[in-house]
Amino acid sequence: MDKAPALGDGKSVEIRQGTVANFEGLRIGLSNIVNVEHACNVGGKKRGLEAVLVLFVEGNPPQEKQYAMCAGQTVNLDKYSVYAQEIKGGSKGSVTLQVKAAGQSPAP
Repeated sequence: MDKAPALGDGKSVEIRQGTVANFEGLRIGLSNIVNVEHACNVGGKKRGLEAVLVLFVEGNPPQEKQYAMCAGQTVNLDKYSVYAQEIKGGSKGSVTLQVKAAGQSPAP
């Protein structure tokens, strides 16, 4: 398991591998969790878990993009921000995300 500190804003969403979560006009799918060498943290490369997410935003035209994220990383697509807080590996792996729309107030 790889874990980063909670940001304290956005909606917490847990997704199991092979499933999809919905947040407003955003769909997030967790296609895979892999153990790879990555450079997500300052100080060089390290071995750790990456969650391979597919983000789909409704609209005209719709947008779809794939991201390989490690714990503590944030990606933005359209008006949405997705922060990977925790990644659990294994055959039934999952990822805990904090998701928010641009302009959304921080959670209390």
